[in-house]
Amino acid sequence: MKKYLKSLFLALFTVAVIFGAASVQAHAEDNLYPSSKIGVVTVKDQLGNPSTLAIYQDPANPASAYTFAQAQYGWVVDVLGTNGSYYKIRFYSGNASNVYEGYVAASGIEFTTLPNSEKFENLYGYVGVSKFNAIDIRSTSNPRSVINIINKGAKVTVIGRSAHWYKVQTKVNGVTKVGYVYNGLITVQNALNSTYITLSYNKAPVKNKNYTIKVVDKCPVALKKTITWSSSNKKVVTVSSKGVFKIKKAGSATITCTIKCGNRKAYKRTLKLKVSKKYKFSK
Repeated sequence: MKKYLKSLFLALFTVAVIFGAASVQAHAEDNLYPSSKIGVVTVKDQLGNPSTLAIYQDPANPASAYTFAQAQYGWVVDVLGTNGSYYKIRFYSGNASNVYEGYVAASGIEFTTLPNSEKFENLYGYVGVSKFNAIDIRSTSNPRSVINIINKGAKVTVIGRSAHWYKVQTKVNGVTKVGYVYNGLITVQNALNSTYITLSYNKAPVKNKNYTIKVVDKCPVALKKTITWSSSNKKVVTVSSKGVFKIKKAGSATITCTIKCGNRKAYKRTLKLKVSKKYKFSK
């Protein structure tokens, strides 16, 4: 019995050592390449269409190839280093593998630091637009901490900035989450301008009846917002300081909404009305 227990203990100890070594190796892999470059997948088929990229765990052994169905033309990967004519790359899943250098175009965008090592300043009223496909947004610096994948043209709300990273808000299954994206991967735009204002109303207007204009804009709660209204023809349409308009008679008029957000430059959005004699109008 004692001999059996001793054998069982040694077996469990061996498994624990192997598992621990594998765990240490996995974490070492995360920190093995503190500096990496951005690579864009360029693989196409013979007809010039985007194709599936074959990844090699061992470049010297083609039998080790396996396929990432998600790795298509235009997707972004981390280029960790070179291995002969192959790039050592890491996908958004955190897995590192090898791929022929002709299938990935390495850019000059380089990761030199991690977000948890830099100081961030708060930003208000900015939107980030993705430059590439398959950009990963991470909750931490760990490459396996991906919380969302965005494609080219997708937008995120930028709430912070450091020397090399942006802190952003992104929607995941309807829930807003905070993560980090490298500053070379998105273009940051001022969201406090007329492009990001929407003016709308629900009902067809009737003479001398009040209708409220709904305003949707990107001015953050942290900044003081001031909205002013004006009408180009008060004989046709009047508008109050709260955005409530009233049709007076047939004709044309333009309602202007001016928004001042914090100390930023004021921006405007207009609503053009053409009122018929039946007091119906087109925007």
